Amino acid sequence: MLRVIACIGVFLCHLGSQMGVEGAAEKIMDFGARGVYLFFILSGFFGFCSKELENEDRKRGCLCYFIKRAFKILPLYYALILYNLVLYEFILKSVPIDSSGIGWPRYFLLISTWIPADKNFWVNLCSTWTVGIFVLFYLFVPLLKRYVVSLKGAVVLWGGLYLLSYFCLGKVDYGMPVFYLHYFILGIMFYFANKEGKERELVIGCIAFALGSIAINRTLTHNACSMLFLILIIMAKEIRIENERLQRIVNVMDSYSYTIYLTHAAVMDGIEMIKNRYPLSMNAVLIIGIGCTVAGCFAARHLVEIPMEKIGKKYLLRIRKESED
Repeated sequence: MLRVIACIGVFLCHLGSQMGVEGAAEKIMDFGARGVYLFFILSGFFGFCSKELENEDRKRGCLCYFIKRAFKILPLYYALILYNLVLYEFILKSVPIDSSGIGWPRYFLLISTWIPADKNFWVNLCSTWTVGIFVLFYLFVPLLKRYVVSLKGAVVLWGGLYLLSYFCLGKVDYGMPVFYLHYFILGIMFYFANKEGKERELVIGCIAFALGSIAINRTLTHNACSMLFLILIIMAKEIRIENERLQRIVNVMDSYSYTIYLTHAAVMDGIEMIKNRYPLSMNAVLIIGIGCTVAGCFAARHLVEIPMEKIGKKYLLRIRKESED
């Protein structure tokens, strides 16, 4: 449910921006952008819940873990990058110069946010800035799983990464993904708090941090918001959906959450291009935004994600059979 909420929040933020909403609606829809941090926290938790990493054969377990994550995250990402490459290089023929001289390899090598650029085109094309951060975290998970073995250890790790982010983010141009890792560690803290029966202590710590951050900054910062998200996750862990129809809807939305997360950005960029040539009313943007996102997600899910997930499952089955033999 929370993954679905985070996905909808990010979508509404970008949709509201294109619609040009104002006032309270603008504030509410803009807040949806913080759904990204809810995604980070949930990914941290689910990363540690991975059954592959509990395999007695550590190397084989890590291999299965990486294969599963790679076939889930990368196919749609690369499909989106190829779509943009064709669109900007061959159709629009309007690719800006990359000041670093790297160009498209930035995206294919997942280093778009590692190295600074003077054009947002080379850092956050189709809102893909978070993909490199997700990949970095997933690469670290097996190592973290081995050495972070308690809530105390997770808190210490979070504190170190948070301080690194506090002193470097916005001041150091290189290595941006590293400065966002502390959000994922919050999910790991929840994992151990749940395992050790220390949710109450974690909630108290989150409240104290959030109140302190709000008092110092006089606004709801991303870090304070992430603490509130963690409290929400802890409160929601016992919730069960009793209505079968609603459960099916949530399950379908959840299976499409990553698809929507990436696909809708291409739709929003398309709307921006249309608006630069022809005036569009708010209703037109709403209809195009929702309609094209639904159609694009359906196509992306069935043409890219599902086929690649099947290939990934075949690799996993082969590895498991080899281990049994």
